Amino acid sequence: MADYGLRASQKGYDVQEASDSQLLFSSSWPLLKIEQQGSFNTNDVTVAETVYTHNLGYKPFFIIYETTDGTSRYATPLFDGTQFGVNTTELKFFGSYFRTGAKTFYYYIFRLPLTTDYEAPIINETDTTRSLIDNYGLKVTKQGEDISSTDMRDYVIHSSCRSPMVHKVDNGGFTFNGTDYVFSTTYSLSYLPWIRCFFNYADTIGTDTTYLYPYFGGNGSTYLKSTPGSVEIHNASGPFGADPLNATTVIFKDPFTI
Repeated sequence: MADYGLRASQKGYDVQEASDSQLLFSSSWPLLKIEQQGSFNTNDVTVAETVYTHNLGYKPFFIIYETTDGTSRYATPLFDGTQFGVNTTELKFFGSYFRTGAKTFYYYIFRLPLTTDYEAPIINETDTTRSLIDNYGLKVTKQGEDISSTDMRDYVIHSSCRSPMVHKVDNGGFTFNGTDYVFSTTYSLSYLPWIRCFFNYADTIGTDTTYLYPYFGGNGSTYLKSTPGSVEIHNASGPFGADPLNATTVIFKDPFTI
């Protein structure tokens, strides 16, 4: 690989010695860029609705949060997180299995294709010591924003903020092992990284297989396992007997532990 490109370290780290996970940016791999963020309000959580029409032409990475009793929570299966799916044109809510009434969800859609395989190089895994402290760094604002802004949301890159850096995207089919369905991804990082997983099966109507849903795992034969060097999705048959079809694992440069 040719030795060229642009990279910036987190504030206080020597960019020549910083490990991959101590960087803010490297032209050797993509950042997790926001396409759209917003709120989704429903008066009847049992009703399916389109949350956002993105028209990106691919299935993008997304995250869902919700508010319950004034508290923000990551939308897990218990909080209907698995009822959100994304395809090449929209983010859709398929309606709650568990609850009724009005709910508010918050969503982030990122410009990262979930079905295009990708793997970044590993340049340096050895962390360096933070030693350079001063009022300096790299700032790149969004179009139309002022460089003097103190709101970090106005910046594309800021030396005082970390940015999630993509290490690998792996998309493929499940294999039945006689007990459950398994999708396995390997990686060569020497630490446990932050991961997000998605999978595909027929929706609650049993007819639409074009969406990818967040995968959380649980217990029994349905679980998500991350070990040094690999991530495994294990799943029994889906709702109404629908078997899982394919899955995507997104692995980041960011360590799971700090």
